[in-house]
This record gives sequence, structure tokens and C-alpha cells, in this order.
Amino acid sequence: DEEELQESLQQSVQSGVHTTLAIKEDDYLADVEAITLASKIASLIDTVGGCDFIWLSSKSESSADTAVEVCEELIYLDVAGPTIKSRLLVDSLIDDVVEDAMFAGVNKFIVEDEREVEVIESAAKEQGKMLAK
Repeated sequence: DEEELQESLQQSVQSGVHTTLAIKEDDYLADVEAITLASKIASLIDTVGGCDFIWLSSKSESSADTAVEVCEELIYLDVAGPTIKSRLLVDSLIDDVVEDAMFAGVNKFIVEDEREVEVIESAAKEQGKMLAK
């Protein structure tokens, strides 16, 4: 439940433990608008005093548009500490998700195999960006 999550995250932040919030398809495909989910996440980060990373996972084509929308809404929000954009980790093999997230300024991507490297390299090349490996 949300209260347990908040308490656990707050204890970790106060103890100096690196923290990551995971946003999976079940979270953003539920009956909730992207702006509402993003606002809840920003509020949680402000309430607990931080969060090192936000991991956004999109594995199916059916979730791609919503994942991009959540990503964009998160980036617009202001929280204490580093920007959300600098905390966001995108985990997706879907070209549109990678391209749109990269275009929005996200620069951290989860890479599990060579196919994902190719997707990210292709998006970076199309946008005139360079990759640091």
C-alpha cells in the first residue's frame, strides 16, 4: 500500500541508501491518467526527501504511448533535488518509447541485450546525439 511504500522509501532515503522507484506497465495502464500518476510520484519524492532513480518500464507495444505520456508528464514536474529527467531510467525495446524519451531529454536507458543497444544507437543517431559507453 502507498503508506508502507512511503515509510519504506523515507527510511531508505534518511539512511543514505540509494533508492529507485519502479513504474511498470501495471502502474500506468491502470485506470489512472498519466498526469495523476506523475503528480503522485513527484509528491512522494518531495514527501520522503528524495529518490535516486525512477525506472520506467515499457515492454509491450500496447503500453508504448502511455509510457511516453508518463515520461513526458514526469519530466514537466519540479521536485526537490535533481530534476526528474536526470533520475529517469527508461527500460524499453520499443523504438517509439526510446526515441520519444531521448527527444524529451532522458539520457539513461536500461540495456539488457544487443537489440536494445541497437535501438538506442539508432535513436541517438537520428537525433544527432552521441552515446557514452
